[in-house]
Amino acid sequence: SAQVTTMAHLLTLCTMLACVLIYLTYRCDASIPQQCRECLKGRCEDVNPEDCVYDTVRNICGFDVCAQGPGKKCGGRGISNGGCGPGLKCECERCVGCSSKNLDCYSNLNQCHEYRRPV
Repeated sequence: SAQVTTMAHLLTLCTMLACVLIYLTYRCDASIPQQCRECLKGRCEDVNPEDCVYDTVRNICGFDVCAQGPGKKCGGRGISNGGCGPGLKCECERCVGCSSKNLDCYSNLNQCHEYRRPV
């Protein structure tokens, strides 16, 4: 009887441990951004900086990608639209300013309006 109880406790403990391991495996996989999952399978690599007009930036997955230039889309969830090159900043999802690499410029004056609630 005591041996049966011990075996039942051991079985319960093993079942709980298996559930925790399954949960942690799922949780760790879920914390990896969707766009990085292919990279974990070895399908991503850094770009050659010489192939990029506006230099490189590191993406959310940790790989160097070509930077966005003046007037190009940027930002988004997880920087899905890309990051701006040196000398530029992302405003209203567009790279604005002048590229320090080749001096191309873009200004979004009066094209970005912040939403304001009526008073």
